[in-house]
Amino acid sequence: MSPDHKFPARLRIKSQKQIELLIAESSSLFSHPLILKYHFTKLPDAHIASPQLAISVPKRLFKKAHDRNLIKRRIREVYRICWKEYLPESGNVQVLMLMVLIGKVIPEYSDLEKAIHQLLKKLAKLNP
Repeated sequence: MSPDHKFPARLRIKSQKQIELLIAESSSLFSHPLILKYHFTKLPDAHIASPQLAISVPKRLFKKAHDRNLIKRRIREVYRICWKEYLPESGNVQVLMLMVLIGKVIPEYSDLEKAIHQLLKKLAKLNP
């Protein structure tokens, strides 16, 4: 698998502190069936920041793990393809994002694609 077709670890939120920061101090955007919670963080001058993402699909809405995993894979794939258009790796401002699915049915790939493009377009306009 070529490096272009992976979702590298530098683009994932793995720190519990970052997740708590997102939940406590985030702003949000909405495009059905997703809510995007985001937080901009200023870094020291020497760093080039990559946008980082976490994905949440509620167990309350999707009881079966294979359904939740399917949805997360679809969201991750759409994001992997389009994030560079809207959120380039430059400057010293890092954006932390949490995508939360709110729909009650498994969304089609095309619906997720439209929603994620809209959310990232809105977020790009807000980027300081």
